Amino acid sequence: MLKGNRVIRKMQRFDRYAEECLFDEKVCEEWIRAKKFCEIFLLPRDAFQTIVASQCDQRTINQMREAAISAAKASSKANKMFGSADEDIPKTGLRKHFLPNTAFRKCWDITTLIGFIFYRFSVPLHVMKLLEQGSFADNSFLFSVGYMFDFLFLLDLIFKYTCFAFVQEGIVVFRPDQIREHFRLTHNFVLEMIAMMPIDFLGLWLGQNFLHLLRLTKVLRIHRWFKQQGTVSLFQNGSHQRLADLNLLMIVVCHWVGCGWWFIAMASSRLGSSTNWIMVDENNPALAIDHDEMYGFAGYLRSIYWALVSMSTIGKYPS
Repeated sequence: MLKGNRVIRKMQRFDRYAEECLFDEKVCEEWIRAKKFCEIFLLPRDAFQTIVASQCDQRTINQMREAAISAAKASSKANKMFGSADEDIPKTGLRKHFLPNTAFRKCWDITTLIGFIFYRFSVPLHVMKLLEQGSFADNSFLFSVGYMFDFLFLLDLIFKYTCFAFVQEGIVVFRPDQIREHFRLTHNFVLEMIAMMPIDFLGLWLGQNFLHLLRLTKVLRIHRWFKQQGTVSLFQNGSHQRLADLNLLMIVVCHWVGCGWWFIAMASSRLGSSTNWIMVDENNPALAIDHDEMYGFAGYLRSIYWALVSMSTIGKYPS
């Protein structure tokens, strides 16, 4: 049972509501919404009054009316105990922006979704460059944006643990103790702490070659991408949204496989292999590919090509 956008009662099979409307000329202000198929039977006031007038005396009718009014009052009290009729939901000050479906929460959800998508693409790039001899200056944009999103997710965890209200069974839950309990039930605190720890600073002592390795702890946040993606819908049409999600997933998988191809080539060189696909590309006069062109983007495109070949056809390794 809804009053506006708030659930004020959870109804079960054979429950009744608005019985007092059978005796007084008033319109029930609540709406009924079901999660699955159900039947709702309506009893018109005029038909009910005609029937009881022909079957009952006035004393009995008055008793029925008093019972209906008492039931309505008892239902109102039960609704407050249920928690959905609580009028203390913050409507002023800063806390009102932390309620679900506010403009701030929608913008925040979209921003965190962008952060998850960035991690989806940045983590395999760190794997791709894991065995290369590089420095912070060589990948300053990748690291700088990564640190920015690290700070964003630190704020996200603080907000979700302290003040972000949530909806449960149609009810807006905003009490701090319930928010903390919900956070503990929906988040793995150990994994969140590992992903949040700024272990990148160890690169100051271990050396800049370990910066890519130290960023791999962010992979622990990627599993939350699908959950966050479900809270942000870019299309009203569900089919369009599923199509967009499928295409994004295919792009991400292709990106991961392509970065894996590059890592395999680097690993084979470290293990003493005499050749790999990068050497073949550079030594083949018909190709003459320089993988360092466009700041290394040419090598990335070539690895994506082999990812597409391996994912969509039965390709033959060049010889």
